[in-house]
Amino acid sequence: AAFALLVLALGCGKREEKVATPGPPATNACGTCHAAIAAEWNGSFHHTSATDRTYQASLAHEEPKDRAFCTGCHAPRGEAAGIDCVTCHGASFEAPHARVAMPTAACASCHEFAFEGRTELVQKTASEHAASAFASVPCADCHMPVRDGHRDHRFLAGHAPETVARSVHVEAAREGEAAVRVAIRSDAGHAFPTGDMFRRVRLEVFAEGARGEIVGSAERVFERTWSSVPQTAARTQASDTRIRGEWQSVLPLEPTAPIARVRWRLHYERVVATRGPYATLASSDVLREGELAW
Repeated sequence: AAFALLVLALGCGKREEKVATPGPPATNACGTCHAAIAAEWNGSFHHTSATDRTYQASLAHEEPKDRAFCTGCHAPRGEAAGIDCVTCHGASFEAPHARVAMPTAACASCHEFAFEGRTELVQKTASEHAASAFASVPCADCHMPVRDGHRDHRFLAGHAPETVARSVHVEAAREGEAAVRVAIRSDAGHAFPTGDMFRRVRLEVFAEGARGEIVGSAERVFERTWSSVPQTAARTQASDTRIRGEWQSVLPLEPTAPIARVRWRLHYERVVATRGPYATLASSDVLREGELAW
């Protein structure tokens, strides 16, 4: 949702607009027969893709002529509809079951794209999935698991920290007198985190003294960073430190006093803006945490 914040800075053009039947949310009609699914969708981020406050605040930064780039995915059938039944299933009110199946390609149309005139992908979840150990597992198996006999249409995924937490595992152990070895395994079928450039994961490790004071620390950030393309207003990816499958490292704590205990936390964060080493966050949720007696 916060993607629009850097659209102009990235020098992007308009994405090819989706062709969809305009109208109110399809659940008004589909819900007659599929009430449980409609209720799930009503509480989903797909429903509020165009009215979510974060998205609206981001969209307000854009020039009117550039907003079609965002609305092409966030509101292909108008704000009231959001991303509704028709958007994904390709049906219509006249032929409600014209196409019911939702292949992975339907997800990729919004979750992987490049800017007009450029080959660099800004979101590349589908390519990451194809290169992962879970390439044969459809997106829906994880993001729309079977619930009460049908596919779950709440689309929790990256919008629900508790869902993200279930796919990540962390092990920490003492390494010598002043360091910690940390291993992180992600069971996601794509890079962790994936999606827009504003998502990142931050590992925080800090050592405490006998009175609970912090005497040492270490940090690692897993994210994509961006730099300017020379002589243009566009940006390009400068680095990508996101986790693909497994990551581990020994983190020196550099303590200034004897260590009594070490704590660690893995944060899942949405970044509004960055400047050098500093970041303004829209949200920060602890996925995993633990402590080591020293």
